[in-house]
This record gives sequence, C-alpha cells and structure tokens, in this order.
Amino acid sequence: MYLQYLASLYAQTGRIDQTIKYLKQIIKIQPNNPNFSYALADIYYKQKNYTQAKYYYRKVVALGSNPQFSDIAFKATEKLLSIEKMK
Repeated sequence: MYLQYLASLYAQTGRIDQTIKYLKQIIKIQPNNPNFSYALADIYYKQKNYTQAKYYYRKVVALGSNPQFSDIAFKATEKLLSIEKMK
C-alpha cells in the first residue's frame, strides 16, 4: 500500500507530522486493522499527548475481540493502564 510506505518513510526520517497524516488516512481506509491505530497511538504516547494516545489505544482494544488481533490489543491495554497510572 502506497500510503503505508509513505507513513513508514516519514517515520524513519523523523517527520512525525507527515507520519501522523498518513496513518490517519490509512486508518480511514482500513478501520479494522488495529496495527495502524496502534502505531499512531504510540506516536502520541511518545509525544506525551495522552488524550490522543488513549483514543487510538482504545480503538485497538475494541478490535481485540478478533483472535487475530489479541496480542496487539493486549499491548494496547497495557499502554492504557500505564497512562492511567500517571494520573
């Protein structure tokens, strides 16, 4: 996927605003693939934008009922708990 390549390229070159832009576009196209929401949540987490991070981690958890995505949903749950502990 072309957008996925662009998001990866921008992430590797440190252009986070562009990475976020393309990840959001990918999520609109593939809303049932939690990998992109997780990647976006991690960016927000690293930026300490915990409100946005929680939003996207919750999207990942919501998709975790699919056994194919249970591992990433578990990781997202752990991140959500770590954000809650910061309060």
